[in-house]
Amino acid sequence: MELTLQEAEVLALRNNYLVRSLFELSEGGYFGFRESVGQWLPEVTFFCSARRINEGSIYGYATVYDSTLRFAQKVFDTDAFFDIRETYLDFQRLKADFRRQMADALFEVRVAYYAVVLAQEQVAVEENNVSLFQEEFDRQKGFLDVGRSIQFEVDQTRANLANAVAAYHQAVQDLKIAKHELLSVLGLDPAMCITLAEKELTFHAIPEMEEKMYFCEKQSCPPLFSECNIQDWEEIALQYQPEIEFDKYTAEIQEVNTRRQLGRYAPKVNIFATYFNNSGGRVTNLIQKSFWNMGVRLDWQLFDGFQRENRIVRARKDQRAAELNYGQTVLDAKVDVRNRISEIEESWHQYRATQVGYEVSQESVDYARNRLDVGRIIPLEYRDAINTLRFTWQDLNQTKFDILRAYFGLERASGIDLYNIDCNNESC
Repeated sequence: MELTLQEAEVLALRNNYLVRSLFELSEGGYFGFRESVGQWLPEVTFFCSARRINEGSIYGYATVYDSTLRFAQKVFDTDAFFDIRETYLDFQRLKADFRRQMADALFEVRVAYYAVVLAQEQVAVEENNVSLFQEEFDRQKGFLDVGRSIQFEVDQTRANLANAVAAYHQAVQDLKIAKHELLSVLGLDPAMCITLAEKELTFHAIPEMEEKMYFCEKQSCPPLFSECNIQDWEEIALQYQPEIEFDKYTAEIQEVNTRRQLGRYAPKVNIFATYFNNSGGRVTNLIQKSFWNMGVRLDWQLFDGFQRENRIVRARKDQRAAELNYGQTVLDAKVDVRNRISEIEESWHQYRATQVGYEVSQESVDYARNRLDVGRIIPLEYRDAINTLRFTWQDLNQTKFDILRAYFGLERASGIDLYNIDCNNESC
C-alpha cells in the first residue's frame, strides 16, 4: 500500500502496541477510580449455614439453619474519602502517560517515515554514482583501444565501479531496514510491502518552516525563530507537554497522601444493621426466634507510638520532593523547546552551505568531464569530482532530514500534537 504521512500517523495511533498498551492501562485506572467511589455505597452481606448437631436426646441428630443479613454504611472515613481523590489523580496520571506515548508515537512515525524517504534518496545517489563510474569505465576502455589510456587507469576505474556497486547495495539494505523500522512503529508485520507517497525530501509537511526559510532567503538571514516565537512554543509546552502533566498529577497525589495521614487523627464512623435467624431441631429450646440489631460504630485511635506523626513528616517530604521534581520538569520543557529550535537553525545553516556545495559539485563533474575528453586533466581528477558530487549530495539529503527531524522534535517537546488532537475531539 502507498502511505502518506497523515495516513501513517493515523495507523501509528491506532496500531502501535505501546500506544494500545497505555490506553488499556488508562482505562484500568478509570475503573480503579470507580472502585474507590463504590466504597461509599452501602455494603450488604448475606450469610447462611446448615449443620447437624447432636441434641442429646432420644431424637438423635437435628438439622439447624442459620442465616444472617448485614448492612453497613460509612458515615465518616478519611481513608475512603482520600482514596477517591487519589485514584482519580492516578487515573489522570495514567491518561497523561498514555498521551505521552501518543506524542512519542507521532514523533517516531514521522522520523521513521522520512528516514525511509532519506534512504530512497541515498539509493538514488548511489545509483547515479554507479552510472557515472560505469560511463567512465566504458570511456576508459574506449581510450585504451585507441591508445589514449593505459591498463592501470582502466583497472582503477573498474575498482571504483565495484566500490560504487557495493555502496549501492548497502544503500538498498539500509532502505529495507528503514522500512522495517517504520512498519514496527506502525504496528505492522515487517513482511508487508509498502510504498510512500513522498518520493523525495521536501518541507511540504511543515508549511511554517517553508515560510520561514523562504523569508530568511529573501532577507539578510535573520534567525528563523524570534524570541516571541520561542515564547509562544514555550507556552504551548507548559500547557500540553505530557511529562509536565504527568509530574503535576504525581505531586498532587503526594499532597493527597499528606492530607490522608493528617486525616488519620479523626475517628471512623459507620452505621450498621444485622438481622439474624436461627431455626431447626426437634427440641423446643433449639428453635430460636429471629432478632435484629442496629447501631453506630466509632473507631478512634488515640495513640500509636507516634507512628502517625512520623508518617506525616515523611509524607510532607515526599510531597516536597514531587513538587521540586515538577518544577524541574517545567524548566526542562522550556530548555527542550529552545534546544530544538537551536537544532533547527543549526541544521538550516548547514543545509544552505551544503546546497551551495552540491550545486558547485554538479558543475565540477560536467566541467571535469569536458576537460577529460580533450585530455586537459587525468582520469583521477574526474573520479574525485564524481566522489565529491556523491558526498555533497548525500550531505544535502542528510541536512534536509536533520531539519525535518529537528522540527518534529520541537513538536514533540511542545506537545502541540496533543493540542491538535484535543481540538479535533472538541471540533474547535
